[in-house]
Order: sequence, then C-alpha cells, then structure tokens
Amino acid sequence: MNKILVAFLLILTTISCNTNESQPLSQEQFIDFYIDIQKFDETISKENVDSLRMQLHKQRIVQILEFHKITKEDVLETVNYYNTHPLLWKYFFDSVNVRLAKMKNSSD
Repeated sequence: MNKILVAFLLILTTISCNTNESQPLSQEQFIDFYIDIQKFDETISKENVDSLRMQLHKQRIVQILEFHKITKEDVLETVNYYNTHPLLWKYFFDSVNVRLAKMKNSSD
C-alpha cells in the first residue's frame, strides 16, 4: 500500500475526535472514493519531486471528494466508524482488492 495513502488515512483518523456511531458514507461510496485515491496514487508515485507530489496529491484529493459529492468530514466519520467496527475494514479491503483485480483484468 502506498505510503501517501496510509499517511492520508492515518491523518484522517487522528485529526477527527468524533466518536459518532453513524456511518455517513455507504460501503460502496467509501470503496469508490478509496479506489479513486488508489488509482491517483499509482500515477503520481512516478513523480520524482516530493513537494510537487504532495501538492498534487492534496489538490487531487479535493477533486475526488468533490467528484463523489462527499466531504472530508464524511470520510473522517466513516473511518472512525470502521475503526470501532474492525470487521468492516476486512470486508472493505477484500472488496477493494476484488474490484481492483477486476479493473486490472479488464484493462489487460
């Protein structure tokens, strides 16, 4: 997993202190958002300049949030919700892996 993506998720988790039990994003919305971030990370990781990469990454995250019509707070609350329900993370990553594999196979 890309270091930037892991850092992004850790930052989102640690920034938010909300222990709300609601899940603002559906599983599908969260997976779609995560896959778009993952696809972007694959393309930007080829850049050589770290500061440029970080700037582009921040801008692209905003664009992806806007595309999915979700907010950073929605993602934070969803991450917190998943953190209180660890089995959801397993299902989430299993679903992401299956979808990424299908995408890869369809592009081959």
